[in-house]
Amino acid sequence: MKKNNESFMSKKAFTIPELMIFMVIVGVISVCMMTIIKPNEKALKYQYYNAYNTLKTATYNVMQDAMDASDSDQSYSETDKKFPETAKELCKKLAVNRDTNDNYGYINTAKYNCISGPTVSKSAKDKNDFTDAKMAFQSSNSMKYYITQKDSYSFPDELGANFEMDYFVVWVDLNGNKGPNTAEIKKGRLPDIVPFVITSNGNVIPVGIPTTDRRYLQATVTFVSDDNEESYSDPMNFYSAQVTAFGSKEYPSSDFNSIRDSWDKVFQGTAIVPTTFPKDVSQSSKCRVNAGDVPNCLLEIVEEKGFYN
Repeated sequence: MKKNNESFMSKKAFTIPELMIFMVIVGVISVCMMTIIKPNEKALKYQYYNAYNTLKTATYNVMQDAMDASDSDQSYSETDKKFPETAKELCKKLAVNRDTNDNYGYINTAKYNCISGPTVSKSAKDKNDFTDAKMAFQSSNSMKYYITQKDSYSFPDELGANFEMDYFVVWVDLNGNKGPNTAEIKKGRLPDIVPFVITSNGNVIPVGIPTTDRRYLQATVTFVSDDNEESYSDPMNFYSAQVTAFGSKEYPSSDFNSIRDSWDKVFQGTAIVPTTFPKDVSQSSKCRVNAGDVPNCLLEIVEEKGFYN
């Protein structure tokens, strides 16, 4: 009996310091796993805004160059006097070619493939479609840009006649060579390859999953009263701002960001078509208009604050 008691008493449990060390190790592993998975997803929203703002600024300058060339007394080519007609021309006017002094381009590049004029299709979905051979250029911050050929669509406008629009789709791989290199939601992971529409009148329009997924894009709504006084909403996800400002209607002749359901028809059967729209948002009473009236609310895409704080 004594021997058994001694054997029982000789068994050891973890000490408090050992338990604390174990908990610290588990904590470090957990933080590492979160760093690998979540921050990459969190960073996509800031990379997305960066890509949107970069394209918006470059496209604005391309449009201004065309207008300046048309108004100038100097000799410019007909290509310089209008917005690009082909993917190759758009690529050339967006991206800086470091090997020449042709004075084109506003996005600094690490790789430049505009000369060969590669394109991708609107139905491109994953890394098998977005290859380096089809890449238009890679910016100096490692984002990869892919451009479709120009297309056109006649958008119904709530203000009256249809609105004809020529456009390109520019796909951007937000994190370059890092995965998952897809334009589709897979197992809940956000796509890192996202589409933007660039119109022939110089607008850059967010389309696809980022316009409905709350984890990507923020916007504010500007309310304009009858006496032209302005007030502003707090930032909200893009879809909520879109519905708050325009409800179920579309006004492409006054605000391209009002287009929502029409993109389903334009991009049906491609990875661009947004996921199911959430239904928990209603139009603000401040923004409701009578038939034939111009919307009295505006939508502005904004950068989410706090990532680097």
